Amino acid sequence: MGDAWARRRTELYGFAPDPDMPFYPFHPESRDTVVATCRFDRGGLVEAGIVPCRIDDAGRPVPQGPDSPVVDYVRDITTRARLGARLVRRGDDWLVAGAGSSEETA
Repeated sequence: MGDAWARRRTELYGFAPDPDMPFYPFHPESRDTVVATCRFDRGGLVEAGIVPCRIDDAGRPVPQGPDSPVVDYVRDITTRARLGARLVRRGDDWLVAGAGSSEETA
């Protein structure tokens, strides 16, 4: 199935998996990713945010820090998809504006 699926994926999605990354057979652009964060209290969601990450050669997300170009990538694809979300920075954290009850993300 491996070779047949690789050929089919190339036809369907326009990319070939990187043979040097057997643990991550996805589009190279998807190596820019995030880990979602949520903070709750007794009243529910207080804030939601992201940690910008880059998938390493073993297929693991590695945090990149708040100044990572991954943030611009996420903003770009969010805008192009017309999702209406806005990221706001608070110190070293990136929060989703309007998510939760925190006034800082309003």
